[in-house]
Amino acid sequence: MAKIQSVEPNIADLANGWMRSYKLDYKLEQESLNTEIDQALNEYHSKNGGVGGNRPDAKLLLQDKNMVNYPVLIEYKGYKDKLVALDSEGKVANKTAKNQPDFKHINSYAVNGAVHYANALLHYTSYTDIIAIGMTGYKTEAGKLEHEIGVYYVSKSNFGIGQKIDNYTDFSFLKKSNFDKFIEKVKRLKLTPDEIEKLKEQREREINASLVKLNNDIYQNEKGLSERDRVYLVAASIIATLGVPGRVAALEKSELKSSTETGNRDGDIILRKIKAFLDEKNLPQEKRDMIVRTLQNTLTTDNINKVENGESQLKRVFTKIVYATAPKSQVVGEAEIECVLVGKPTEIWKKTKCGSGIPASFFKEYYKSREVAVAYKLTNVKAYETPKALKDYGVTHVPQSFIYLKQKND
Repeated sequence: MAKIQSVEPNIADLANGWMRSYKLDYKLEQESLNTEIDQALNEYHSKNGGVGGNRPDAKLLLQDKNMVNYPVLIEYKGYKDKLVALDSEGKVANKTAKNQPDFKHINSYAVNGAVHYANALLHYTSYTDIIAIGMTGYKTEAGKLEHEIGVYYVSKSNFGIGQKIDNYTDFSFLKKSNFDKFIEKVKRLKLTPDEIEKLKEQREREINASLVKLNNDIYQNEKGLSERDRVYLVAASIIATLGVPGRVAALEKSELKSSTETGNRDGDIILRKIKAFLDEKNLPQEKRDMIVRTLQNTLTTDNINKVENGESQLKRVFTKIVYATAPKSQVVGEAEIECVLVGKPTEIWKKTKCGSGIPASFFKEYYKSREVAVAYKLTNVKAYETPKALKDYGVTHVPQSFIYLKQKND
């Protein structure tokens, strides 16, 4: 039996022809959309499970009447029944039963691939709402080209799963004259309370699995690092990549050059970034000095900065940590502060251990050699059914622990 030939080039020509007729400024696989999106696609794991190399077949950036930008990522396939793979609950099946990426589905199905690309943007950019489009087709025995399209909404609010928007036969919903109406339909999409709860549980499992995998990876593959070193490296990497808007840029992996020059080793660069970040924070000098001193002992050792095969162990570990701990940038609830608890660490732990959400080992390490501990007792705690984006509050960067907002007068 002759092998069925892919009609992907025909599908791409058809779809791209539509976009040209709509006068849309789309970019093809090898073309740049913008630096932020390009870097995100390059940093995120590929459809085959490697690193980087994510290239949607077409992509564009569209703006609605409220001046909100929506990335649109498009993936083409050329076979029948290769539009989308769904799980038993009708969701885009990009996860296996063990909650790992299902690269077979991601690589083989158009919608699954597009949703995968969209999650790269959720993971590494400030965009919180993305349109993922998959399109495939085949030729009938008579030689007629048939096609089918899947259009999905991928966002922070739906935890990146992708929600089907509607049925479409072409891309005319992307036309400038139709786009606002299309976005209105997108905004009407809702998740049920049960769906939200299941997705929250799934996200918790993903986070736990990611942290366990990270710890095991560093433990097994990065020799010479103690348990304390691993903890300090995670803390240092997170602080260095937070940044302060308009004051301190977040550290990028590309800034670590694995140099052996004194003062410019990877550890020196990370430490400078941490110092710059802390200098912008309203922390007592004693606290800042303690943080720097604690992290410096690990960051500046010769072994971790030693360069082998053009890369230091520190840069390698930093990359792993940043990928595993990239923030989701969501507001998940609200609460009021009932009172502030101040006392000896042992006393505060007795009062808070049942509801603190942290292990005793972390608490003891944090307050080691300290005489006073502080905790906030919360009341009127409300978890949002649908998490809100930081941009909804005018916040563009993830704060280290808190940020003050201007109160709106209703």
